[in-house]
Amino acid sequence: MIIYVKKEYNLRSKKNKNMQEKSCPRCGAKFICRHNDDISKCQCATVQLTPEARQYISENYTDCLCANCLRDISESKPWLNF
Repeated sequence: MIIYVKKEYNLRSKKNKNMQEKSCPRCGAKFICRHNDDISKCQCATVQLTPEARQYISENYTDCLCANCLRDISESKPWLNF
């Protein structure tokens, strides 16, 4: 039996002051953004994006997206539908 434990972050602690809880503007999911802390540990750093995907995201969203939406955009290539 595998048990998964959701790690809780105290965003007000001094150690985590650069981490932000955000809502994905595309799907509404909550996630922890670490772009001001250590971008290599941020959830978005797990997704490889092409230059076309990066451009599409920057033209259509003004804030960070969750990793699931980044993966979906990367795989579905919505910029090809224009």
